[in-house]
Amino acid sequence: MRTFRCDHCDSPVFFENPRCVGCGHTLAFLPDQFRVAALERSDDGLWRVAAPSSPDATIDPEATAASDLPQEEAPAYRLCHHYVSTDTCNWAVEASDPNELCASCRLTRDIPNLSLEGRHVALYKMESAKRRLVFNLRELGLPLFEHETINPLRFSFLENLPDQGCKVMTGHDHGHITINLAEADDVERVRSRQQLGEPYRTVLGHFRHEIGHFYWDELIAPQEARLNAFRELFGDEREDYGEALKRHYEQPQADWAEEHISAYASSHPWESWAETWAHYMHMRAMIETADDFADSVRLPGQDRKAARKARREEILRDTRPDFDQLILRWVPLSLALNALNRSMGMDDIYPFALSEVVRQKLRFVHDTVHDSAIMA
Repeated sequence: MRTFRCDHCDSPVFFENPRCVGCGHTLAFLPDQFRVAALERSDDGLWRVAAPSSPDATIDPEATAASDLPQEEAPAYRLCHHYVSTDTCNWAVEASDPNELCASCRLTRDIPNLSLEGRHVALYKMESAKRRLVFNLRELGLPLFEHETINPLRFSFLENLPDQGCKVMTGHDHGHITINLAEADDVERVRSRQQLGEPYRTVLGHFRHEIGHFYWDELIAPQEARLNAFRELFGDEREDYGEALKRHYEQPQADWAEEHISAYASSHPWESWAETWAHYMHMRAMIETADDFADSVRLPGQDRKAARKARREEILRDTRPDFDQLILRWVPLSLALNALNRSMGMDDIYPFALSEVVRQKLRFVHDTVHDSAIMA
C-alpha cells in the first residue's frame, strides 16, 4: 500500500482515513485517480479535490492541475452511499456514474444485520480489508469487475446462526467468496489460529487466500498450457478435494515446509496455489509500503515530492518487475520486520521460510499475474 498526503495541508493520510487530522478536510479514495484525496463540497452538492493551502502542499501534479481548473470543469464526485449511510466506506464515485455505491461496495452481496450489537464494527473490518484487496489487485493490473472476468466476483460476510443450525464456512465458489464474520473478532480469530496451529491468521490474509481460488478459475483453468505447468509444480488438482482435506487433518504432512509455504498448503494443489498466491500479495504489498514510507520519511519538501514522482513513473514503466529482485528485496525486509516485532515483544510478523520449491511456486504466480495483467 502506498502512502498518501492531504491535498490541502500536506499532512500524512492513510488509506482508511475519512478525514484529515491536520486540517479536517473530508478524505476519499478516488478510483479514477487511484489515490486518497482531500475533498471540498461545491455549490452543486458534488465533491471536488481541495486546493492546496500553499504552493508546496500538494505532492500529486495531477491533483494540482485539477485544483487549478474552474469549479465547473474540475472532476466531480459523490461519496459512496455506504460512506454517508453506514460509515463503512471512504471511497468516492465519479459524478457521471449512476451507481450510488463505489466500485468496492458493489462487490458485496450479503452483509450482517447491522442493528445487532457488534455487527457494524465487524462489517467495517471486512470492508476495509476488501478495499485493500481491490486496491492491490487493481495495482497489479488484474481483471476484477464483471466486464473483465469469466465469473462475476461477489463477497458475502455471514455469521454462524447456532439456533438455526447454520455454520458459515469461509470459501470460494465460482466467483462468490464467503467469509465468516467471526474472523473480524480478534478473540475468535486468535482462538481459531491456535486450534489449527497456524502461525498467521488475519482478515486481509483470508481475502488474499480466497481471491487466489478465484484467480485459479480465471487464469489457470481456462489456459491449457498454464494448467499443465501448474500441475507439474503444484500437483494434480483433480485429486478428490474432500478426501485430501480429511487426510490433511487426520495425518498432516510432516515435511510440508520442503515444498509448501504453509502446512495447509500441503493439503491439496488448490490450497497450495491459494496460499502461495496470498503470500505473493503479502510480499508485493509490503515492499511497496516500505518503499513509499522510505521516501516519505527520509526526504523533506520538494525533494520528497520529486523522489516520489520519479519512483511512481518508474513503477508505471516497469510493468513486469524482475522476480529475483523481488525476492532479494523481500528476504531482508521480512527479517527486519520480524526483528522489529521481537523488539516490541511480539510474534514474528512473517513466520515463514521460502524453500527453493516455494520460490518456484511464487515465480509461477508472479509470471501468471504479469502475463494476465489488463492494465498498468
